Amino acid sequence: MRHLSWALAGLLLSPLAAAQPASPATQADTFNQLFGTTCMTHLNSVDGLTAWMAARNLAPLDDTVAQSFLHGTPGRAWAITLDGDQYAVSRTDAGLCAVYARRMDGEQLQSRFAALVSKAPAPMTARPTPSPASSTATRRSVSYLWSWPDETTSGLLFTLTTSSDPDAPLQAMMSLARTRLDDDAAAKAAPPSAR
Repeated sequence: MRHLSWALAGLLLSPLAAAQPASPATQADTFNQLFGTTCMTHLNSVDGLTAWMAARNLAPLDDTVAQSFLHGTPGRAWAITLDGDQYAVSRTDAGLCAVYARRMDGEQLQSRFAALVSKAPAPMTARPTPSPASSTATRRSVSYLWSWPDETTSGLLFTLTTSSDPDAPLQAMMSLARTRLDDDAAAKAAPPSAR
């Protein structure tokens, strides 16, 4: 397995805390940074993610509440409030990591997601790929796959699903998982709520 600590740090944005209420653009940047500092940085280490949360005095959610973000699979989830906005981070024992936002401007986040994942650190390559989550009139889902040149049957699947429905309980989910490129890979990489 390849070590993923390479240039990911260079992809991350400014510090999480800000003094003023977040604009939609700042909120999207904060979401991307939260995804980068949790899921991207700690993809290979649930202990690293747990330590990152503990350093911020964030305890895992109660198992009953955590299942809202784990979709029936074993793992952990945490709630985070940044600049008055509510987020959650989950990581399944199988390695799927996701960040959720209660309220989010989907268009702002879609463009920032593309900027974050459309270029992979060399020697990996990034390409758009069919999303495991279906798009509807109010829900949009996009995915990118990062793969190594010598590993054509596996890679890292990044998926963003946003909702423009003002009544949706969550308006954004960004996930990262290792995946195998077979017929069922995309479906297996996404949590059920994104399908």
